Amino acid sequence: MLFGLVVVVYAVQMVFRGKEDPKDKKQKKGDVKYRLLKSKQRLAKLTELNKVYDEQKEKLQREIGDLKGCIDFQKKIIDDRKKEFEHLESVCGICHCNDCIEADIKANRKAGLAKKVHPKEELWIE
Repeated sequence: MLFGLVVVVYAVQMVFRGKEDPKDKKQKKGDVKYRLLKSKQRLAKLTELNKVYDEQKEKLQREIGDLKGCIDFQKKIIDDRKKEFEHLESVCGICHCNDCIEADIKANRKAGLAKKVHPKEELWIE
């Protein structure tokens, strides 16, 4: 009789082990729904964030375009001034670029020093 009771208990355990608890199924379905909800929320956040980044990117692209326009305008002004200086150079025969002006200043200093040195030597010779 005890042996029969053990066999019955064992058989009942096997039958119930095969079946899942209905609460577990509901909980698993709830977990899936919860994960799906979280995924949708993350997707919504990322979509919103992407929209913000796209707006910022477009704004920066417009600013870059405006800056390129300003740079082109300044280059045009520089080219116009270069043409004016080239005209002055052709009329006067003097170059007005910074390098030439610096070279002229250095040459004038050397010439001024040379003029100061020569009169002293002439005085010593006399």
